[in-house]
Amino acid sequence: MALRDVQVFLAEYVRDRGVRERCREEGGLDAVLGPRALTAEERQLITTIDLDDLSKVAETVLRERFDRLSSVFALLFEHLAPHTDVSALYRRFDDEHRHGWWQRRREIRRFEAYVSDFIIREQLPPYLLDLVRLCAYITTVAESPKAAAPDHADLPGAEAVRANYGVRLRRPYAVLSMRYDVLPLLDESDTVQLVTTPTPRRVLVQRSWQEHKRCQVFDLGAEPLVEAIGEELLTVGELAGRLPQFGHAELYEEVAALHRDGIVHLVVPPELAGDLALRGAG
Repeated sequence: MALRDVQVFLAEYVRDRGVRERCREEGGLDAVLGPRALTAEERQLITTIDLDDLSKVAETVLRERFDRLSSVFALLFEHLAPHTDVSALYRRFDDEHRHGWWQRRREIRRFEAYVSDFIIREQLPPYLLDLVRLCAYITTVAESPKAAAPDHADLPGAEAVRANYGVRLRRPYAVLSMRYDVLPLLDESDTVQLVTTPTPRRVLVQRSWQEHKRCQVFDLGAEPLVEAIGEELLTVGELAGRLPQFGHAELYEEVAALHRDGIVHLVVPPELAGDLALRGAG
């Protein structure tokens, strides 16, 4: 006997609340099984399954899915709670999106879009839109693989900053434009505080290279040096030209601190890379 069709039914029962409700009605199991191309033996096998036990499995799967989302959107849920029943909202999401929940990044993006639509439709405080995006990016960036360093980056002996060394942000990272300043909420997670005044922010969310699956978040308005270091590989001297508010010694110290903290790569000119290698060998 091929069990594939039996397994398909079990999966649908566990993942689809509508199937569970129909099966629990009088004669419902026969009605659900009726159109299916099952053998008599397969039908008999399904009818011997205790639906109460199978429903407990379904609730466990539902709870595990919610727990995974809660690990990403816990702060958002705290701020949604005064406005809606978060558990009911999640169950509606689960009803509409029954498949693919084990693909974590897709699940996070799908839930981000679903909740954003809900916030707009229900006219909830708009700062929640920035909060849901921030929660989603903090996890997806933290769980993205580290990108390869540029050639001649972070070479032994290149700890000291030089004017012709290049500086580049370590990847992965994302830069978000936000209408509301929700960053203080990350440090005030014990209290739910409304953010009512639009205060546009550009935020850098960067994977930590020193801690496993963690992120660091920067308000770029308060970090002009970090903001100036973008996709383009700039030398320290070029950064000095763009940031006249920094003295040269101060700028060198700031770049060195960013390098020590694993925020930037320090890239040696290829012409000097050989000198450092020989110095290290000596």
